[in-house]
Amino acid sequence: MNGGSKAPMGRPACKPERYAPPEGAPKQGITVVALHGIYSDSRELVPIAVRMAAEGFDIVLLDLRAHGESTGTFTTYGAKESQDVSVLLDSLDRVGLPSDRVALLGHSMGAATALLTAAREARVGAVVAVVAVVAV
Repeated sequence: MNGGSKAPMGRPACKPERYAPPEGAPKQGITVVALHGIYSDSRELVPIAVRMAAEGFDIVLLDLRAHGESTGTFTTYGAKESQDVSVLLDSLDRVGLPSDRVALLGHSMGAATALLTAAREARVGAVVAVVAVVAV
């Protein structure tokens, strides 16, 4: 794969996929969890994952519940999905990824999920939320 390699990870209620920096690339020491929008799945973020991995970031993509290859039959627009992301964060150390330097990148429902996760997760140091859909 150009710019990063895919490696399987443990599976919470969603299916994560890792894009690692290529051999010899400088390592940033940051894990970026990228979260897709409501009408998509993790495949929409592969080009971003490949590019960021080439820059030295460890990228984790996942199909949020009821999307792509994940389990589940309905979505909660970030409420339960944010719990799934917390479970994913718990598994980072087991696969050799930094869990103390985490950024979340999300689009639409993924942005809402990122914001809801960051509100209760001290492990999240940065959020990029693009077109967040959050009900107040």
